[in-house]
Amino acid sequence: MQIYEYNYYNTNLPEKLKQIVNNYKYIQSDRKYNFFIYNELINFDKSKIFALIDKNNNMVSYSFLFKVKKNYEIKFNLPENTFIIREVETFPEYRRKGYCKKLMNWINNYYNKSFLFLEVNGTNTAALKCYSFLKNYTNNKLQYFYDKFHIETLQWINNMNHSSKQTILKQMPHILSKFILFSN
Repeated sequence: MQIYEYNYYNTNLPEKLKQIVNNYKYIQSDRKYNFFIYNELINFDKSKIFALIDKNNNMVSYSFLFKVKKNYEIKFNLPENTFIIREVETFPEYRRKGYCKKLMNWINNYYNKSFLFLEVNGTNTAALKCYSFLKNYTNNKLQYFYDKFHIETLQWINNMNHSSKQTILKQMPHILSKFILFSN
């Protein structure tokens, strides 16, 4: 297994990662949280993507490390050089084998001079296990933001028709749980 680091705007990304990056161009801007995260908070020029690749050149797991803009580090009382870990994914055929934890430990060690945090849906036990090396993080300004997002998400889902609601809940079973924060 080998871990590769890419700049967010790298044109030589593996095809799977290119598709994910392209999806950000179409994120729903009608939801304030998505618009804020991907249009206000993040400095994409300084953001990274990591991929865990096996010996057969198959992507096993990946994660994004989004750089928080300086003005939001100040606004949310975050340490200088803060990154948000997001979009952590291990492909289904590789799950439950410790690859997520391997990738997250590597990122944590490599970026040990930066402040890293992530939000996790509180009922996502697989994710909680992957991030068990991190510690609970309390930040009232940031938590207020995530609590507002939780309310927005509940309203968004409750305004869907039954079929759409069931589809979303099947695809993202943890979407209704509140976020909890972890940091290095």
